[in-house]
Amino acid sequence: MGSVMDVGQVLKKKGGALHAVEADLPISGVIERFATSRVRSFLVIEGERLVGILTIRDVLNHLDKRGEKAFVDTAAEAMTRDLVTVTTDTPLRDVEEMFLENRFNHIPVVDGFRAIGVLTLRDILGERVRESERTNEYLRAYISGGYW
Repeated sequence: MGSVMDVGQVLKKKGGALHAVEADLPISGVIERFATSRVRSFLVIEGERLVGILTIRDVLNHLDKRGEKAFVDTAAEAMTRDLVTVTTDTPLRDVEEMFLENRFNHIPVVDGFRAIGVLTLRDILGERVRESERTNEYLRAYISGGYW
């Protein structure tokens, strides 16, 4: 029923939007960006180099720890630094395991140290639903004799 799907195939379907903020952007600016976008995470970059990921939860935790002082802190001060990343040729099954083992919802896709996209748990779920629908169609056709 087809080859093993990889990250590159999902990114191609998803489109090329890369949502990122500079590491030196103040948290107040990050909050504005979250408020005006439909994303729940930003990759944090310095130039073209990926240095972290910043989720809404990271921002809330930083605000909880630092109070009002957090608004002038930078994205780099609130971001998650220890990243798990994937490349375009990483099989989706491997990514599923990473999501489950690490309990996160966003994983950066990289080419070297340069970010080229983000894969989300929602992206994976969507692919699995479509795969199940295709399998069901094949099975129905086979059972009804319409497969051959």
